[in-house]
Amino acid sequence: MATSVLSDHLPVATSTTFSHHSHDVSDSHERHDYSLAPDLPLAKVVRKSSGTTLIIPNMKELNPGWTVASNPHRDSIREDLQSWIQLQYKAKDTRQKIAGIDADRLVAMMYPRAGRMQLLNMTEFMIWGFPWDDAIDDVAEMQQPGDIDRYRDETLAVVNSSLLSDLDEPPTPHPNPAIQSFRDVGSAIRADSPDILCQRVAGHVSGFIVSSAASQTVRKGVEATSTADYMQRREDNIGVYMLLELLFYVDKYDLPLQWRPETNHLMKTIWKEVGLMVTIVNDLLSLAKELQHGQYHNLVPFLMYHDDLNAQSAVDRAVQMCRESYDRFYQLEAQLYEQVGSQDEGIVKAHVHGLKDVVMGNLYWSYSLERYVGKGVVREDGSIAFVI
Repeated sequence: MATSVLSDHLPVATSTTFSHHSHDVSDSHERHDYSLAPDLPLAKVVRKSSGTTLIIPNMKELNPGWTVASNPHRDSIREDLQSWIQLQYKAKDTRQKIAGIDADRLVAMMYPRAGRMQLLNMTEFMIWGFPWDDAIDDVAEMQQPGDIDRYRDETLAVVNSSLLSDLDEPPTPHPNPAIQSFRDVGSAIRADSPDILCQRVAGHVSGFIVSSAASQTVRKGVEATSTADYMQRREDNIGVYMLLELLFYVDKYDLPLQWRPETNHLMKTIWKEVGLMVTIVNDLLSLAKELQHGQYHNLVPFLMYHDDLNAQSAVDRAVQMCRESYDRFYQLEAQLYEQVGSQDEGIVKAHVHGLKDVVMGNLYWSYSLERYVGKGVVREDGSIAFVI
């Protein structure tokens, strides 16, 4: 989910706590030795800024009119959730990483009006995405490109069979729990959803899988692709659009066809703005951790490289991009409501509210995890300060 609401940097997760500190930059952020950075374009521009203190402003202040809530069923699903995790994931280190994700908190904020079973299924869905993406990172680092393709194709087969097929007999379990764990999730969605929704969800999940696999090759490339290309890939492999589609499963409604993103330009653009907001927030809040671990495929290094910006200016530009996205969202929302008649007004507004829930759930969850912001980098005013 990326990072994503489904991030491609699970291995850096440590705990679910974060703390507020004074306005001094905490020494607890371990700096990366950039002298060891590969001789690649993005690494070079970051290396030039080594020792710089970066300030990321409080991203929660960009949208003061949007609220965050938590689903009241969260506590009641924990026992069932733990039983599912124990059943699906036998490796102790995988279970520890899952515990660090705090997925039930994320899903409870993204889908605050979901019923209990939908909340449980969506939390399992969210958990599936992180070990799956962790495994594809391992494949990319340790084995051959053909193994990435096989991993992708075997995952797609499980996704499509569980979401799109009515099987008379249970299929043979896949030996890899990162793949097999989707079968329960997909089957639960299929059992409680119309065919058209299952087809749409399968399409978005498949897009996430294909994009995540393809991104492994791009991340190893010697050239820095354009910022626009990077952002498009990031929107695809962050998994946000499948989470937006699953609003229809969670809250048990559908939009009339004329208001769906496939047919309505305003709604399509609103979805794109949500993808942009989530992408920028995730890249900014995970920047410290990613640079600490020698990971340079992040919006900020791309802006530094292509726009000839220093590190702080690139951060400021990314923040401005997010602010502009919020502004466009407000404008698009107003235009959409001007077109909607009284018959569809309630359901369209409910959907837009759900989109805002996904944005806010991701934002507040991201601030709460050391996996993103790191220990000791959040200051009392909500800004983040760290030395690169």
